[in-house]
Amino acid sequence: MKSESKMINHEPLVCVGVASFAPWLRLGMSLEEFAAECVNLGFTAVEPCDRSIERTDPEYLARLSKSLQRMGLTIPCIDVRNDFTVKDVTEWRSNISHVESWLQVANSLQVPVIRIWAGVRSTDDGAPARVQRALEQLAPSAQHYGVRMAVENHGGISSNPDLIARLIKSIDSPYLGTCPDFGHLAPDDRYDGLALLIPLSFHIHAKAHKFRDDGEEADMDYGRIMSLVRKHLPTVFLSIEYEGDVNGVVDNIEGIKKTLSLIQKHWPSRSERPNMNLVPAAY
Repeated sequence: MKSESKMINHEPLVCVGVASFAPWLRLGMSLEEFAAECVNLGFTAVEPCDRSIERTDPEYLARLSKSLQRMGLTIPCIDVRNDFTVKDVTEWRSNISHVESWLQVANSLQVPVIRIWAGVRSTDDGAPARVQRALEQLAPSAQHYGVRMAVENHGGISSNPDLIARLIKSIDSPYLGTCPDFGHLAPDDRYDGLALLIPLSFHIHAKAHKFRDDGEEADMDYGRIMSLVRKHLPTVFLSIEYEGDVNGVVDNIEGIKKTLSLIQKHWPSRSERPNMNLVPAAY
């Protein structure tokens, strides 16, 4: 499933991740309601997860696809929850099967990327090898379905960006890359870690928690981060994951808007950008 390409208008590719609405999704907000909120905000792409997609039977997936199309929405990535660090062999294989099933779902929905995890259950010396074996087993399936897998730095051994980068490079599959998350790195390792992960990325999580009076993120230098992002090909979506202290949907929406403003503020102008003019067409 390969996308054709088209000219872009030198704007960042931005979507909204379900993490931005996590409290309300847990209280019963449907995926369609989440999508409608994103449309109201002017977005044309959303990032669901394996828990927000209610069913995976062909009838439901076809109906979901048509519903999103009517809203003018595409899905650049589906977040999949898994743990390849588990020591129990049966559970480890179950996690592999879970990811493989979502490669098939992504193919059905014409979604080009799934976000996966390394895992957090175990951090023993054998954990990296278990993760590597799982990724090696899944790479042929990813190629078969034409869906790329993006490993997120999300706790456990994946908090070590050097380890994740080495795993990706050692497997050397065009269907295996990273999903750098701005927030899931130690402050003293954030920028060096992102410098390792962003060039290997298929998708990016633009995390934000709180903002200063001038609109900048309180704990992260978005200007410095976006300077790293803009060195990479502009064919990667930045998914807004606003996870601040919120009291209701109104506060949440303001957080999403402020995060989008930061991305746009620090995106290079036409004159600053290298000559890179290809992005994926609509899926």
